[in-house]
This record gives sequence, C-alpha cells and structure tokens, in this order.
Amino acid sequence: MTDLHTRFRTLDDKPMPNLWSEIEARAQEAQLRAPRTLSWSLIAVTLLLLTLAIGSAVLIGSRIIKLPVFLDASATPATSPSAEPATGRIAFGRKDPFAGDYVVYLIDPDGTNESQLLPGLFECPRWSPDGRDISLGSGIFENAGQSDGRFRAFATLRRTRASLRHHVFRALPTRYLPDPTLNLDCPVWSPDGSRLAYQGWDDTDPTRNGIYTLDAVDGSDLKRLTSSPDGGHDIPGDYSADGSELFFARWNEFGQTGPIMAVGMDGSDPRQVTTEGYGMPSLSPDGQTLVAVRNEQLYLIAADGSSATPITIPEPAPAGDFWPSWSPDGDWIVFQMLSRTHGPGVLAIARVRPDGSGLFQITDSASEESFPDWAP
Repeated sequence: MTDLHTRFRTLDDKPMPNLWSEIEARAQEAQLRAPRTLSWSLIAVTLLLLTLAIGSAVLIGSRIIKLPVFLDASATPATSPSAEPATGRIAFGRKDPFAGDYVVYLIDPDGTNESQLLPGLFECPRWSPDGRDISLGSGIFENAGQSDGRFRAFATLRRTRASLRHHVFRALPTRYLPDPTLNLDCPVWSPDGSRLAYQGWDDTDPTRNGIYTLDAVDGSDLKRLTSSPDGGHDIPGDYSADGSELFFARWNEFGQTGPIMAVGMDGSDPRQVTTEGYGMPSLSPDGQTLVAVRNEQLYLIAADGSSATPITIPEPAPAGDFWPSWSPDGDWIVFQMLSRTHGPGVLAIARVRPDGSGLFQITDSASEESFPDWAP
C-alpha cells in the first residue's frame, strides 16, 4: 500500500500536459500548411479549365459545336420595321421542267398556304393596284385567290414558231390584237389600273421592239411607248406613283442588262436613271426608291438617279434579275435568291428588309422560281 501511495504522490507531483496549448499549436501549424496545399489545387483547376476552354474554342470555330444566339429584343429601336412581314399574298412563277415555262402560284410571306393560281403556263404575274386581279402575259386573272376567280385572255402573244419557246401551253385566247406579228409579254399596271405596259418584240422586225401599252379592260387602244435600239429589249418595271412616268430596264439584243430608264406616258422625255446595268426595277410604296439587281446583289436606287446603294445582307444571298418587289408597307423586299436547300442554279423566292436584315427563304422547291410580286 505504501508503495502505491508513493507512486500516486509521485504522479501528482508531475506537471500535467497543457492539451489546449498543444491543440492550438497544431491548428496554427495546419493553417500555415493549408495555403500551400490550396495553391497547388487552384493551379491544377486553372490548368484544367484553360484546357477545356481551348478545346471548346477549336470545336466552335470548326463548327463541330454550334452555340445558340440570343437576341436582346429591348435593343431594337421603336422605329424599326415590325418583326412580322406585312400581310398579303405573293404571286410567283415556278418553272415546269418538262414544259420549259412557268406555272403561277400564290403563297403567304411566311411560306405557308401555297396554292396554284390556275392551270397552264404563264409568266410575270403582277397584282393590280387594288389587289384584286393579276395580270399575266396573255390576259388577266380576275379575283385572284378567290373561289370565283377566272382568266380573261387578251391573246397578246402569238403562237409563232419563234414564240413557242417562250409560251407553249397558253390558254386558248378569246380575242386577238390587230397586229399579226407583235408579241407582248410581262405587263405592269398603271397606278389607276386602267392600262397595262408590256414588253413588245417582233420576231420578223426587231425595229419594232420596245414597250407598248393597252387598255386593261379589253386589250384595246394599243400604243407604242419606247423604241429599243439595235434590236434590244425594253422591259417595263414600275410606274411612278403619280403615273406620269414608267421606269424600265433596257437590255441589249444578247440579253445583257443595261441602264434603268424612265419615260413619260406619251413616250416623251426619256431619261437615263442609272449608268450601270440592272435587272427590272420596282418602285417603293412611297415613290422614292427603286430596288433592282446588279451582279447578283440588290440595290436601292433613288428614283431621280442621284444615288445607288447596295443592300448589305450578312449572309450570302445571290439574287436574280427578275422583278424584286416591295411589301405594301415598304418594310420588306421579295426577290429571287439562290436556294439554300437545293442544288446550284436553283432560284427560290425570299424576302429581306431594305437594311439587309431578316433574310428568309419563302419557297423550297427543286424547280427554278421567278417573278415574285407582293399584293398591295
């Protein structure tokens, strides 16, 4: 017992270890080591993220990965054109590859509700100023798009051997113009809807080539407006807003584009609007600006010829020469564009804003399409 008491007293005499001090010391030591360990972790993570970023950039640049694009609607100015196209139907021609000519269709600006206007082959559909009828090469389709629509023929194109390559299966005409060799095609309406201006040509006498006008009711009162030099072709584009002038394209005998011209309604005061060659022009609803195609690009041309500005479209959109047309509110232009969904050389119908934005392909056919015209 004495030995045990002695041992306990010996233990009591020994100092107790300060555990809290030791815990605090070890904690401080851990804190000193932590930054060093964390720094290496941060470096490793940073290198990993950098590697992923570089890899992603390579994939995106090669278009293996495509990122969505989000547009901030609040950034659109209040004065910009509306996001949706104007209402109204678009008339156009779709080439029949077996017949070698065009069938006329109607379609909405968003590419829906496509329908064939009438059987047979016709070119250059143009809406009347009141949006009711459509002029065709050899007559007028009345009440277009309605259940009571009907075709009224003028027989403005003769079935001569030379003209058969242009129009093969036209509807049987009901009356003839009093001229045995004059061919008339691709008419445009005067602003009041009373007259039609046609491209005219004579396969037997090229000196008769030019623009002719006639009465829109029955095809009577034929008058000559222009004389195309050297056997070329004068192709009507659009009347001025007040009907005092007709804008037209003057092409040479080989079908090469020439300057845009204007002439008075009695054939007087012809003037050259542009010096460069363009396709057929179309006048904006406000009467200030022509749109036409030059070297597969749309141009905005001042009606007085003072300026010509290309429409810059962010995406490639090669355009065709035949009759771009304005929407009734002037916010859109409908035109021929090289199709994005079919082979080279196939022209589709598309629309774009005058500032080059909002490009949209309306039609999707493997056949060539042409002559788009937007109903007023």
